[in-house]
Amino acid sequence: MNEFLSTPIGGYTLALLQMLSGLLFFWLAQRLYQLVFRRIHLNEELFVRDNVAAAVALVGFYLGVLLSLTGLVSGIQASALPELFYRGAAVIVFMLLGAFISERLILRRCDCFREICNHRNLGAGFAEGGAHVANGLLLSSTLSGDSGSWPAGVSCWIVGMLLLSMAARVYPVIARFDVYKEIQTRNNAAAGLALAGFLVGTGNILRISFAGDFSGWQESLPQYALTLLVCFLLMGIVRWLANLILVPGVTLSHEIAEQTIPNIGAGLIEAFCFIAASFLIALAVPS
Repeated sequence: MNEFLSTPIGGYTLALLQMLSGLLFFWLAQRLYQLVFRRIHLNEELFVRDNVAAAVALVGFYLGVLLSLTGLVSGIQASALPELFYRGAAVIVFMLLGAFISERLILRRCDCFREICNHRNLGAGFAEGGAHVANGLLLSSTLSGDSGSWPAGVSCWIVGMLLLSMAARVYPVIARFDVYKEIQTRNNAAAGLALAGFLVGTGNILRISFAGDFSGWQESLPQYALTLLVCFLLMGIVRWLANLILVPGVTLSHEIAEQTIPNIGAGLIEAFCFIAASFLIALAVPS
């Protein structure tokens, strides 16, 4: 079998099987997303009610699954298809668990189900989609194998989700406006987009922090904590500098929350600043 897989035809066959497996995982993830998490009929929401907010949240979930699969699959042998299925199933389970945690902790001040499904609130869709992507980034690191055993990886994921929840509570202080009130009462898509960018950037920082090889809690925990602290400080500095350089003379908080019609472009730039800062830090911080 290994000899066949080492041939060009065997390699293409294996790649095809992996691609089909990925499509199967996406189909299963979508079914469980609508049956277990959202309990809605996606076709009706997306193509009868034309609910853009539901589509944004769903695509965020898809992207989170993709990022998780990419991180987990990279750590196994190409021919280990059974392990691929085990890890794919684990991705779906933890993405769904993360969705429930996000709804009850990270976005607890936004009733995302009501806002997305009843009010078609695009800001809530952006916020939920960002939380899914952040969870996917976190899973791509904590369950990839670098964090040691599966119990250690799951523990790191739980810590990461709690830190993500704490960061979501801090964001209104950074933004200088009540982002959750803006999303719920004004259907502010710009505020939701900015929050989504912050969550994705934070998730990427957490991915970087947990990316190092696990060598026991006593040795690894201080290393994780130091990396996390440095990364958050750098993200704040880079975000501040990016605002000065990219939008000189403009206050993004005013554009997002204090205008009669919120400026979605300002929300997009705010989101970009956080995400770009996290990726620039990823290049600079040693793994």
